Amino acid sequence: MSPAAQFLSGWGSNSQTAEPKPDDEGQSIGINNEYVVGRQIGSGGFSVVKEVIGMDNDGRRTKLAVKIVRKTVPNVSETENDKAQQAVDYEIGIWRYLNHPHILQLHTSFITDFATFCIMDLVESGSLYDLINELRNNGQMGLKPDLAKTYSHQLASALRYMHADVRLVHRDVKLENCLIQIRPEDDCGNLKLCDFGLASFVDGDASGMTDSIRSLDSEDNKEPAGTLEYLAPELLGGSTRKDYSADIWALGVCVYTMVTGKRPFQHTIQFKLVELIEAGDWNKDLVMSSPAGQVDGEDICDLLHGCLNTDPDLRWTIADVMDCKWFSGLVDVAADPEWEHVNNTQT
Repeated sequence: MSPAAQFLSGWGSNSQTAEPKPDDEGQSIGINNEYVVGRQIGSGGFSVVKEVIGMDNDGRRTKLAVKIVRKTVPNVSETENDKAQQAVDYEIGIWRYLNHPHILQLHTSFITDFATFCIMDLVESGSLYDLINELRNNGQMGLKPDLAKTYSHQLASALRYMHADVRLVHRDVKLENCLIQIRPEDDCGNLKLCDFGLASFVDGDASGMTDSIRSLDSEDNKEPAGTLEYLAPELLGGSTRKDYSADIWALGVCVYTMVTGKRPFQHTIQFKLVELIEAGDWNKDLVMSSPAGQVDGEDICDLLHGCLNTDPDLRWTIADVMDCKWFSGLVDVAADPEWEHVNNTQT
């Protein structure tokens, strides 16, 4: 072999393409390899989210998303990898039983030696957090009146289902966990509540869960959970109570932020923020001067007073929220037995 041939032969062998990972773009996944992995659209912690192409019941191609939690993440300890798998197992154990038009749908999940895969709705329009940040950067003060009312009602509808039907407290309600699905036929879009990794059954009512998931619910979810800006005052003192009232407080924070474009309690110094939350004083004038407040200000403030009551025993229930004057005339789609037809998966 000539020196040139030897060089080219060696160069070729050293530059061989590495074998693709099971979750690489273009790979097939699923029990019957029924999904094809697409581009990555998000990541966080131990997981990544990618597009997938599958088939619906009529044999048509449909775009979904897959959350992938690898069994082994490089440069992470075995203990941390095990905890990540426990966390996704716990979330799936709850998520798989939820079925509501304003809750992100889990279509199926499966486990391989490589990772745990969760096939879910694809929501490409971002979150409420993204939307409000974009408006703020453009100098706008909160959502338009119809959007603020619609998204507030849709989030309340999701919580009504969780609290009243499933007896589940979410424990991490926030704008980042409210995805917005925009479709051509929608005037406003469709809110999808997601992330059930901190959710917990109230009064130990976990009858639908496996023993392992029920054990995680009782042992690992005893600490106060959530994001500080959305935490109810009673949780700031180390209370481990798990009831619906904390979700109602967080709902109030979300509503206020949708209406005004600002959180009701914010400070760059943490202990100052805690003091503001414990005092529970929010700016009514800011609500009244917002676009939504100029239309329904008193009704919005009535809802906020109910949700942001610092006494959890006097705070509104989700039934009170759904019956508030601001929501009068709105229809809870989940109450319609035909809601599945309204909530078709994106194609």
